This record gives sequence, C-alpha cells and structure tokens, in this order.
Amino acid sequence: MAQLKLKELAQVRIGSLLLFVAIQFAYVSWLAGAMMALEHPAEPASEYSVSIWKLDILVFLMQQPAVKRWRFFQGHYGAPSPKPTDILLVHPPDNYLEILEGFKSRQWLPKEVSIGRTAQGAYKTQRLKEYPVPLCRALAQLSFVHAMARGHDSECQDPSPKMGETLRLLRSEVGEGTLGPDFCAPAAVQRA
Repeated sequence: MAQLKLKELAQVRIGSLLLFVAIQFAYVSWLAGAMMALEHPAEPASEYSVSIWKLDILVFLMQQPAVKRWRFFQGHYGAPSPKPTDILLVHPPDNYLEILEGFKSRQWLPKEVSIGRTAQGAYKTQRLKEYPVPLCRALAQLSFVHAMARGHDSECQDPSPKMGETLRLLRSEVGEGTLGPDFCAPAAVQRA
C-alpha cells in the first residue's frame, strides 16, 4: 500500500467499497432466498496470494448448501484468452451446471495471453473487462430459471418512472468510461 500512487489508492478504495457492497448483496440474497452471482478471478494456488475467496464472509457463504462456487474459463465462452474465473452462485437453480456448460461457445481454450501491453501501449487485460456474450446469456438464463422456479410472473412490468430518474442521476454523477461507469476517473473527466 505504501508504494501505491494516489490514483492507485483511490482505485483500491473504490474497488474495496464495490466489493463490500457485492458481499452485502450476496449475504442478503442468501438470507432472502434470492439468486445472486459474484464473479472474481480464480483463487491463486499460493496460500500467500491475496484473493476475495479467502475472506471470512465468503468462506462462510461457501459452506452453505444453497451456495455453490464454480471455476470456469471465460475462454470457453469466447474471451480471447483463457481467463480462469471463480463464480459464487447464491441459490442457483438445481441445473446450474447444465445451464453454464450449455452456453459454452467452444470446447477448446484460446492460447493467447492477456498480460502486458499491446504495441499501441494499451493493457491487454482491457478487452477482458466485459463478459463474452455467451457467458452473459448463461447468467441471464440462470436468473430466469431461478425466477420461474420461485413462481415469478412470466409477464414483465415496466419499472416506475422514479427508477429511470434515479438511474439517470446516478449516471450523471458517476459518468461513463469506454466500457461503462469509470468510478476512478476525476470528476471533470467523468462529466466530459
């Protein structure tokens, strides 16, 4: 921490806050019987490496029968490199593995490595910040199957206008990066 620059410290702070919110949501979802997915890079093999998967609250949740943890490679879903990933599924449908496996777009893993910089100087990990489309479809299907199993209405209702206004205000405060909200950009850059 002592060797981080101020911008990097701000990124660590925001990342920690976002993780805290996600963990709270996972815990509340577990209590309420709601489905939730929390994704993060696969836990490193070294016991000395930092990982969210070692946090006490996540260890506790992973011990619950209604919570499953699954390791997969985003490369099977179309990512340009393997990208090993762990996902915590709170109250997934019974056939969650069948659903997740069924949306793979390829059985082989790409050989490309997404470490370092491109010839133009951009980080190669930048293109991995968005989920591949087949993975998004798999996660959406998990949510749909869970909702239908709970007896959710099959007919959707439009959200209230207040929700749209709330989202608009949030977007005006947070701003947009090239791949979505950029929580770490200076305020002047976010609004540009």
